[in-house]
Amino acid sequence: MSKGATSAETKIALREFYRCELDHQNGYAWQMYQGFKLDGAPANFGLCFHLEKLTEIHVGVDLPNLKMDSEWPTEEAINQQIRFLQKSLGKQLLRSFRSGHEDFPWGTAWAQFDLKGFQASAGLRHN
Repeated sequence: MSKGATSAETKIALREFYRCELDHQNGYAWQMYQGFKLDGAPANFGLCFHLEKLTEIHVGVDLPNLKMDSEWPTEEAINQQIRFLQKSLGKQLLRSFRSGHEDFPWGTAWAQFDLKGFQASAGLRHN
């Protein structure tokens, strides 16, 4: 999807993967999608819209055999997800992701640890 794509356009284009939408009633809304693979791993993504225009994409993967502590991934599992996402985005965007993020003329891509959420975080954000 390109910068400025509308919420309605993405729902139609990605209808087979669409799962739900969360409208924050402040100009921001998220659409959630799942049921596809990223480099062979089950994946999901969320599209962020501001005033009905696409601004951001968050990506997640469900890697097999991740070590869990109760229902939460361990630090080792989170690091495994980050490495996978860095490698996958790196191949697609032709960048190293050594610092966890890469800047482009169109915006930023990242695959790194999210301290606030204590989880792997990856995505693309348009300028």
